[in-house]
Formats: sequence, C-alpha cells, structure tokens
Amino acid sequence: MGKILYEIERNFDFTQPAKHLPQLIEGYRAILKLQDEHWKKIKKKELEDIIQSVCGLYLEATAEVSNTYPGSNIAINIEALNRSIADINLISVSTSTDNRINKKLALKENEKELFQININVPSNKDYTSPYWLNNKGTTGMYTVKDQNLIGKPETPNAFEVNFEMEFNGFTINITKPVVYRYSKPEKGKYTNPLKYCRRQRRVLRIR
Repeated sequence: MGKILYEIERNFDFTQPAKHLPQLIEGYRAILKLQDEHWKKIKKKELEDIIQSVCGLYLEATAEVSNTYPGSNIAINIEALNRSIADINLISVSTSTDNRINKKLALKENEKELFQININVPSNKDYTSPYWLNNKGTTGMYTVKDQNLIGKPETPNAFEVNFEMEFNGFTINITKPVVYRYSKPEKGKYTNPLKYCRRQRRVLRIR
C-alpha cells in the first residue's frame, strides 16, 4: 500500500488529480485486507477523504430544521456534485433510520444532482446531549459508560446518511452527517448537526 501511495505523491498531477483514482482504489483494496481493525478503520477514512478530494466530489445532506423529535418525519435535501472527469456513480442513499433510495445515477462533470430522502424518527432514540453529561458524575469527574466515546471531542452525530458510491466500478460507502445550515449577518454561514430532542410544547398564557 505504501508503495502505491508514495508513487502518487512523487508524480502527483495538480492539474488533473482525478487521474490518480485507479491507484487510490488499488490502495483502498489493499487496506481492506488489513487484519488490524483499529488502523484499518483509520486508514480507510483517510483514503476515502483523499479519493473524494482528487475527484472534487461534494456530498451533503441538509435538513430544513435544526432539531427534531420522537415520531417525526423530516425531509433531507441531498446534494451530489462531481467536479472531475472521473467515472463516478451514485448507487443509493440511505439514512441511519434504514430508509433507502436506489438511484444508480451517473454523476457527470460539474452537473449538480439534487433530491430528497425522508427520515422517520424513532421514538426510542437517545436525545442529543454532551455524552459526558448523560450520567451523573462525581466531584471533578465525569461518568461515561460507553468506553468508545471517551476522548471524542464531540457527541457523535444523531443522524447520518450513507452514500453508496461507485468509482471506476468499485463500490465505496461514504457517510455524511445530516446538518442544518443557517447564517448570521455579522458572522456569516454556520453548520450544525441535526439534533434529536424532546418536543417542546407551547403554552398559551392569557392575562
């Protein structure tokens, strides 16, 4: 794998980076054969990011609301754009709640594809909150029951979308968080993950 990637580094084409896609996919295949699951997971993600970058591939899932609640149904806007001459197909899109849309869509160079997919929000999902505050701690110490969360700078995304992509005939699954976009006149554009919270009830007070 190192031999493949060092060769790309030495002869990288900054004018047509997508020409290195076949070599990158060869390297990705090599990573899949690794026995060490820890490094396999890390290197897979790193190479997926590189593959997206050399192809100028833009994938995004956005919600029109900043948060949702149990039992709701929300529409997610999907955007896919291939900024290169690479042979890329969008096979399917699925949500973390198991909703799936089969597309089998060829992403042509610089032609944006837009469509929607719905998320049916389950009623038994954990509410979005800082994971280190989910359990009562002791003086000067947080309690985190899920050891896989320790060390993470943020709480994992409540909702994600999986893009099943095909690069030169080779399938790679790319996961993106569902985000909410908004802007402030004095600071510009912001992006926050879609949150899952209790439904707020409005109380009408009459004087």
